Amino acid sequence: MLFRSPSGKAAAFDYREMAPGRSTPTMYLDAQGNINRSLTASGYLAPGVPGTVRGFALAHRRFGRLPWKDVVTPAAELAAAGFTISASLARGLNAELTSATGMKLYPASVAAYGRPSGEPWAEGDRLVLPDLAKSLSAIAAGGPDVFYNGWIADRIAGDMAAHGGLIDKRDLAAYRAKERTPIVSTFLGHEIVSMPPPSSGGVAVAEILNILEALEIQKTARLDRKSTRLNS
Repeated sequence: MLFRSPSGKAAAFDYREMAPGRSTPTMYLDAQGNINRSLTASGYLAPGVPGTVRGFALAHRRFGRLPWKDVVTPAAELAAAGFTISASLARGLNAELTSATGMKLYPASVAAYGRPSGEPWAEGDRLVLPDLAKSLSAIAAGGPDVFYNGWIADRIAGDMAAHGGLIDKRDLAAYRAKERTPIVSTFLGHEIVSMPPPSSGGVAVAEILNILEALEIQKTARLDRKSTRLNS
């Protein structure tokens, strides 16, 4: 997360997922030593220790104005009441629910995100997420420790253990989000604030803009998208 106050103060919050403590250098390799991409894309070996809840809590602690409960509760209420889904969300859900590598592999996910009637989702349907509402309500009331040390952590660790996953309660309890110094660069007189390492995006953006500025991109005519075509 990148933060910038009205006064210009900038901060970066790093809450990337982290590898479980029991990870190994060869856990994604096949018998020939090649990377098995299917293991990194789905299944119980794919996820890292989640950091979002700790990250949001750190950002709130540093710069939040409203009480934590007041910030999180509306999300819990939305999940409990449900919301009308768009055509694009309906397509995405239907694709995930029927894909051989998607939610179809996980009955609990199908139960949570599938249409109660069992039919495909359609634009205008209402999606209600009671399990998410329960989790968010607990986080709103008890803070991030509910997720990393409480019953939610118990459920995550238990499910991982039952299906060959590596994340355990020690991983969850040990997770810490970090505040980092943003990368600050300039481009044609504008200040650019971007995410620092371990994210690669901020470094790449700064380098690209430096190159474009050196090439005097501002003197280049804008292309008309309707009259240009990319060669395949």
